[in-house]
Amino acid sequence: MAVLLAGILMAAMLAGCQFLSSETNCRQEARRQASELKDAVSGLVPASIAATVEELDGCDSGDEGGWLSFTVYRAVDGEALIHKFVEGGWKPIADLQKRDECPKCIAGATARINGRSIEVAFMETQESSVFDIIIEFAP
Repeated sequence: MAVLLAGILMAAMLAGCQFLSSETNCRQEARRQASELKDAVSGLVPASIAATVEELDGCDSGDEGGWLSFTVYRAVDGEALIHKFVEGGWKPIADLQKRDECPKCIAGATARINGRSIEVAFMETQESSVFDIIIEFAP
């Protein structure tokens, strides 16, 4: 019986180590993706907004990679911001708010950079004084 319990404990520990290893790998990949996304939008996001960047990842609930989130005060003209992306060669995303994953989206744009599609979405928040900008690799 003691051998069986030791075997179960060892298997659980090994499985846990594999999980930690895969989570570590996920977080490393997410940081790499966040860096690529920052590079892709560096000239398009004003410095005052770029200072609010948050690097996020889905590694705690899966292997969803990394993305960026910015908080923007309503005093900033959102239309002028999205226009800056379009002027930079990004294409507007039509009917973005009809997507299941983005019902609060008010505008968006997409571009193909270094062989990957990137999307930027401007989203309503619960706070009337701010909106969010989410930048991520398209699925």
